[in-house]
Amino acid sequence: MDGEFYSDTRKVMPFASPRAETAPKVLIDSARGEVLDDGSPNNGNRIEIGPTDLAWQEWHEAGIQAPNLDAIRAYRLKRIVDTLQERDWGGVLLFDPLNIRYASDSTSMQLWNTHNPFRACLVTADGHMVVWDYKNSPFLCAFNPLVREVRSGASMFYFANGDRTGDAANSFAQQVVELMAKHAGGNMRLGVDKIMLDGYYALRDANFDVMRGEEMMEKARSIKSFDEQLAMKCASWSCEQSVFEMQAAVQPGPSCTPATSNAVGNGSKPACWLVGRAPIHGSRSADQESYNKTKFWLLTRIWSGFTASASTFPVPGGSEMKSHGRT
Repeated sequence: MDGEFYSDTRKVMPFASPRAETAPKVLIDSARGEVLDDGSPNNGNRIEIGPTDLAWQEWHEAGIQAPNLDAIRAYRLKRIVDTLQERDWGGVLLFDPLNIRYASDSTSMQLWNTHNPFRACLVTADGHMVVWDYKNSPFLCAFNPLVREVRSGASMFYFANGDRTGDAANSFAQQVVELMAKHAGGNMRLGVDKIMLDGYYALRDANFDVMRGEEMMEKARSIKSFDEQLAMKCASWSCEQSVFEMQAAVQPGPSCTPATSNAVGNGSKPACWLVGRAPIHGSRSADQESYNKTKFWLLTRIWSGFTASASTFPVPGGSEMKSHGRT
């Protein structure tokens, strides 16, 4: 090994390498210039995640309009702030990875984070947003200027802290006290969506009035902007094309792997991790259930991590849309 993926050339932070900075730019969409149709950089060597070149090509061919991501990010922050002010809360503290994504448009190891919540996001009633990340990855929010601060130290689970989990929770709670004193004017009503028990105890001991942040975020997210509707249309169209390809690939006899592989991996990667293997097709087989679950999974994925239910309806007299699903 020559150390190519270690130290300052590790893949997790490619910009730390001088060779990465001088490497030729790899365009995500070869049909566009410096900026993609959604307003994000047309550069494959970027931290910000987003649609692939295949998705862009399909949308161009279908004549589907892309959303503006800056407009979505600003709208979503405003939705949170407006909801906080309506309820006279000082802020909302988020641990659910989907809520963190909604507020900051940033991700990090979503599945691991769901099981072991090491990330957190605080949005105060004055619009100040803080994200807690692992201390060696503060760059994950660098693309979004709406994230005003990046901190570390939100891990309050036993695997990370052992018998000192309570101490870690108290330390984190004091950070929240400091931020709320500065940006919430002493308002101690704090919404929290999902939190480890030691974290809840620490916030309670710090004299916070802990409110139902999950309910607040569900209702804040339920009103879709025009650009969010565009994002949903793009993603729904791609999901439908994947389902059509999967339907065309289904033949009597084979397992679910070829069909789901064709739909999700464009035929190049096994996709049985989505639903599990099943040996045969048939109306009562496990494979039929797998197919139904796969179809549901595909139809509920939205725009590079923006997730929403397909069951939406227009709000009369407005350009916004209300959804019963998650975004």
